Amino acid sequence: MAPDSPDHTLRKTPNPQQEEVVAKRPPWKRILALLGSMALLILVFRKIQVPLLWQTLKETHPGWLAAALMAFGGQCLFAGIRWHLVLSATRTSIHGLQTLRLVLMAHAFGFVFMGPLAGDVFKCRLQSTWARQPMAPLLSTTPLDRLFGLLGGLCFGFLMIFMGWLNDGLPALPAPKKGWGVIILVSITLLIWLLKKALKEPPRDTSRKQGIMGPFLESLKNHWHGVRSNPRVAVGAIGSAIMVHFCLTLVMVFCILSSTQVEYPWWQILWVFPVISMLTAIPVSISGAGVREGSTMILLSFYGIPSEKAVAAAMLTWCVQALWALGGYALLKRERRAWRHKSEQELPGKTLISIILPTWNEADQIPRLAKHLQERAPDCEWILADGGSHDATCSLAKSFGFRVINSEKGRGLQLDQGLQAAKGDQVVFMHVDTRLPDRWEDAMLRCLKDPRVVGGAFFKRFDHPHWLMRGSRIRCLLMMVVMGRAFGDQCLFARRDILMASGGVPRLPLMEDLAMCRQLRRHGNLALADACVMTSARRFRQRGVLRTYGLMGWLWLRYALGSPAEALASRYHPEEKTPT
Repeated sequence: MAPDSPDHTLRKTPNPQQEEVVAKRPPWKRILALLGSMALLILVFRKIQVPLLWQTLKETHPGWLAAALMAFGGQCLFAGIRWHLVLSATRTSIHGLQTLRLVLMAHAFGFVFMGPLAGDVFKCRLQSTWARQPMAPLLSTTPLDRLFGLLGGLCFGFLMIFMGWLNDGLPALPAPKKGWGVIILVSITLLIWLLKKALKEPPRDTSRKQGIMGPFLESLKNHWHGVRSNPRVAVGAIGSAIMVHFCLTLVMVFCILSSTQVEYPWWQILWVFPVISMLTAIPVSISGAGVREGSTMILLSFYGIPSEKAVAAAMLTWCVQALWALGGYALLKRERRAWRHKSEQELPGKTLISIILPTWNEADQIPRLAKHLQERAPDCEWILADGGSHDATCSLAKSFGFRVINSEKGRGLQLDQGLQAAKGDQVVFMHVDTRLPDRWEDAMLRCLKDPRVVGGAFFKRFDHPHWLMRGSRIRCLLMMVVMGRAFGDQCLFARRDILMASGGVPRLPLMEDLAMCRQLRRHGNLALADACVMTSARRFRQRGVLRTYGLMGWLWLRYALGSPAEALASRYHPEEKTPT
């Protein structure tokens, strides 16, 4: 990275006065929270029979407790998806798996230090340090993330309250005094007006402001306008937040079943759990201890659940969160060791990118391809590795500015010949009928800011409306997470030096993409960049969707069982002219 870049300046020249203030800040908030938790727990234990509570805990059903652990894992997953949507919309993300890791490590930190707000700052600090990004833009994504979390929580909470009302599950609460409704309505209106006024104000000069607050406010305003202009992100983030609260509700339901093994009118009770979740999120205790037990004991008493069993369920919920916090702490130690090992690796900045395209008799695709690359990749190196075309592919490509590399036919061989001729620090392997999205370069370089990532691919979607070809993005994600692989039509990319050190592109006529992924994983991780390419479905249209999927699945299975790629290629390319 260039020494005068903003990331380098923020990383190398911190504010010494600010660091001194942070170092001397007393932990009085944590001390007060600890005292508050202890006081609340003493009050709760004075209201119950402790021997009966202990007996209930000893009779805990391990199956329901395991289900609660899995449900809390789902909560972490959807919390990571929600934050990653905000990061992607504001172009501050690295890659999805890294976001999930940061969320789990933030849970471990927030579990001990004053809840989610402390965890938000911690995960932003980790990404800022490890990926060498400015802190202010990252930190300004957390209020938007929490806003979507609040909206999703309110939607889920109102739905559960409505279901409780339909099933006569709401207890008879004392009627509020006159005037409270007007006060609440005026307060909400005033808060919305102040928020809109703050966001509509013109940007102010923050060059004289010390610390992070000025850049934070400016980044928050820019991120707000970016997210507001992308309603799909907002809908996805709110939907993820609803799933977060659904998983938290499942955790508490499973913990109650683990401690009681008694059937209760769940449709009447479900409204209680979102209320408990929101109460425990208030930073007045350590990890909600005391607040969770007290609110659970009081609210579940309306439905005849004994106080000892309610408190036992709340304590089991705390234990579930503690176990996941231990997992997050172990992950943090492993991540720190890994990042320390890779810390000296140079991160990609504004470097040359080489795009390598294998072709064979693709003259009709070259003009459209050149026009597309002029729009999407004007500063990249274009290398066309031709496998002995009989038409005007090479002459047309040269007239449009491609570097043409002549090779024998074979996709792996052609890609490797293009790699040997490439000059870029990063290489992208692209099919001639694939189209790059807007800002693909930025998404790829941000993905490579993780120094352990040696390569990866993009999400993909097809240009065909057939229903069997929908959901390709989810299939790409599952393929990468479960198998650590990606396909050639996803525009595979890699650090050129590492790919060269691993032996280059495997010179196989088929399955060279899977072999290259396996080869790269020996040197680091693969990841999916936050962008989606559009790939052609012409092979599916020629052979039929079901027949093509069946053939590809059969060939992948045979390759995994050890069949040579040469034999499989003759089955996949029976015709003389095969589109690349």
